[in-house]
Amino acid sequence: MNMSVRVMFLYRSAVWRLFSWLFLVAGIGACGERECEIVLLHTNDSHGSILAVDSCGGMAERAAFVRSVKEKNSRVLLVDAGDINTGQAISNMFDARPDIEAYNVMEYDAVTFGNHELDKPLEVLLRQMQWANFPFISSNVYWQEKPLGKTYDIKEIDGVRVGIFGLTTKETREVSIYAGQLEFKEEIETARQMVQTLKVQKADLIIGLVHLGFTQSHPGFVTSDVLASQVEGIDILVDGHSHSYIT
Repeated sequence: MNMSVRVMFLYRSAVWRLFSWLFLVAGIGACGERECEIVLLHTNDSHGSILAVDSCGGMAERAAFVRSVKEKNSRVLLVDAGDINTGQAISNMFDARPDIEAYNVMEYDAVTFGNHELDKPLEVLLRQMQWANFPFISSNVYWQEKPLGKTYDIKEIDGVRVGIFGLTTKETREVSIYAGQLEFKEEIETARQMVQTLKVQKADLIIGLVHLGFTQSHPGFVTSDVLASQVEGIDILVDGHSHSYIT
């Protein structure tokens, strides 16, 4: 399918204390002979935000917003760019099970690993993955020589094949206490491989769901803008980690 892609901001929330989200629409030449829209909702760096703080954030408030969007749009993709863990006490005490259950209720389509997913032993993350009704997509994190999550996923939305791959910064090995038993493959080369794989799988739109950020904390650190400049074929990058406000 020959695709022309345009992406525009329709809505942008204020950056909330613990996480931010954006609301994008990708207008693409699909759905037969007509042009259709896919609404991309994404969150990042939720950090255990079960309850609202100063009337901002909170899972109930987020779920209400997601529901209001889905009631008006039949083609919605809901993803998260990592760091679900580590924040409010109610989340920390129960190993983020309340967060995962809330994500299940909202029917997230995919999440990727953030560095804070390894603030507790790996066994906790493995349990979280079992609790989840959505895939953890990770193309560059390996455990015992096998991918820790799903290396990529393809969501078919009204005939449009949306390919999603996931990346977590290699810096996680240095900043997360329980990351030592994992292997983090190089981000740029992994992304190139995933783009080629998704093209072979006939993806019409390719989304990089990444936890890299925009802050180059040391020479050689791969940020999202570095990734975008060096890897061709990615249509949209959904990022987290640096808590950046993107205009």
